[in-house]
Amino acid sequence: MFIGAAILACFSVKTLKSIFASSALTLRPLRSENLPQRTQRIRKERKETIYSRLQYIFLYPKWRRLVIWNRLCGCLSSLIIILIFLWAIIAIITTRTTNEFNPSDYTNYSIVALQGNRQIYLHDDPEKGENESTETFRQFVNLTYLTIHDLKQAEKPLPDLIVFPETVCSISALQFEGTVKPADLGWSEEEATGWEKEYRRFVQQIETPTIFGLSTYILKDDPDKPLRLNSALFVEPQQGEEPSKMYRYDKMHLVLFGEYIPFTEYLPDNFILKTVCPEAQHGGRPAAIPIRQRDGKTIEASINICFESSVAHLIRKQVLTLRKEGHDPRVLINLSNDGWFRFSQAMEQHLATHVFRAVENGMWYVTATNGGYSAIISPWGTIEHIGKRGEAEAVAGYVLIRIEPTTTIYQRFGDWYALPFALAVLYFAGVAIRSRFRRYSTT
Repeated sequence: MFIGAAILACFSVKTLKSIFASSALTLRPLRSENLPQRTQRIRKERKETIYSRLQYIFLYPKWRRLVIWNRLCGCLSSLIIILIFLWAIIAIITTRTTNEFNPSDYTNYSIVALQGNRQIYLHDDPEKGENESTETFRQFVNLTYLTIHDLKQAEKPLPDLIVFPETVCSISALQFEGTVKPADLGWSEEEATGWEKEYRRFVQQIETPTIFGLSTYILKDDPDKPLRLNSALFVEPQQGEEPSKMYRYDKMHLVLFGEYIPFTEYLPDNFILKTVCPEAQHGGRPAAIPIRQRDGKTIEASINICFESSVAHLIRKQVLTLRKEGHDPRVLINLSNDGWFRFSQAMEQHLATHVFRAVENGMWYVTATNGGYSAIISPWGTIEHIGKRGEAEAVAGYVLIRIEPTTTIYQRFGDWYALPFALAVLYFAGVAIRSRFRRYSTT
């Protein structure tokens, strides 16, 4: 405190001296000049001051001009950052304070996101890999049965949706296209559609719509070379005589060297990456699935799989495409499998991408993950419900959906703001490199 007071006193004395000195210089000629002369003198002094400052900026050496320019740019960028933060704080405060909560404007949907703790390994023996896949699927089936049993014992309502993680279901979907028929593989029509019956029977037992993470194999012209897709299958329980509905989403943005290898047609068949990497095909379009309440109210959800959540423009494009097609997605649902990362920090990093996507699109975000975190995230980025690290459990919670749809700034304009900043960084980097190169060349 005393040091600050001393510094302030010294500064005040120095300031007063400069003021008195300047006032003495300016007051002396006032005694012998009239008002027109004084006005003319002040104008002349102002012109000389402006000219001297411009001369300092433009006529001094280049390195001094660069220093001044850098200082101006630094001040301007700092001001822009401060204004952005102030705008964000004001927007959050006004959104949470001015919008009064009215229960009639919202609808609750109960969702259960399953979380597993199974690690993924690569096996040379196909039988070992199949046994591991079966054990993983059994863990989530038992977890689902236990969750439904506990809710019924407690006389609580069943959830509106259950979400399985990515590729944890050992029963793959089959689709015949082109010239290949089930008879070419020695199957009957009933055997070819047996996978549908298994999932319909399971959903009918738990009486709850469910999203399964599985692989889809498409047989076209060559039965020995099926096309694999990383898929999410939505199945509803049958109501009345109408058959239960099924929707499927195929992953659009694949992981490099994890789901596909570039230029694979030019590589030999025994290349190590081709034997280790289970190559998949790109999905064609987004999918909107209906989530129905027990009382009949329905909303739609947009699905993404695994690290598609790290691609912001993809999630935005999927939502906008569905809206153009007449859908109205209100929830983002993610199916992930982080069992490859052995419970490393990649779990937290992947969870952070979900939070960003929820805030950017202003929508609730539900993620079901094996070997990671299953969570339910609000549109404000708050993690409302999350599973414990490294444990298998069912993460249950409510998604509070506003009846009237909303559109965020990011959904309207996308990543346009990043372009001018990127160009500015490239420009200043080029200026710095050029000035340094010239300095070294002159010396």
